[in-house]
Amino acid sequence: LKMAVETCRLFKIRYLHLHLSDDSAFTFPSTAYPEASSVHYPPVTPYTLEELRDLVAYADARGVTCVPELEGPAHCTALMDGMKGKLGDVHWSAMDVINPDIYPILDTLVGEMCEVFKSSPYFHIGGDEVEPSRYLGQPHVKKYMKEHNLTGSHTIWLVYAQNMAEIVKKHG
Repeated sequence: LKMAVETCRLFKIRYLHLHLSDDSAFTFPSTAYPEASSVHYPPVTPYTLEELRDLVAYADARGVTCVPELEGPAHCTALMDGMKGKLGDVHWSAMDVINPDIYPILDTLVGEMCEVFKSSPYFHIGGDEVEPSRYLGQPHVKKYMKEHNLTGSHTIWLVYAQNMAEIVKKHG
């Protein structure tokens, strides 16, 4: 990653986007939820807080800002597996965005990440690679969408985006 920082510096690129979560791994070392980074496909070692803080300081000294990403509400199988259902059923291929119980967990993770990446004015909340069919087919989701007059598969993801925007703003 330091070579990536040097490359950014060489080409006068100010931001380095760090995709810390994906289907295959959640590499941020949460102290509140250590189980979040326990599942990887294939097995990889998550970063340590010391490594990430060192990377941020290294990048900052070279005029490059590291922007963290907490991928969601989909494309985050490893995180969902590690959290053992607290974010939703991993077989749905997406977090259970209408369950208010997921947001305190995400708030904690965002807060921890913001503490490490405090020099970044940005935080990426994901939102790409959502395969909605399995999640939208769940009875509780169909009921929620009907009760809230949501039409079209994209509208359910606004719940996630709005909640995450609030969380990110709260952490500065």
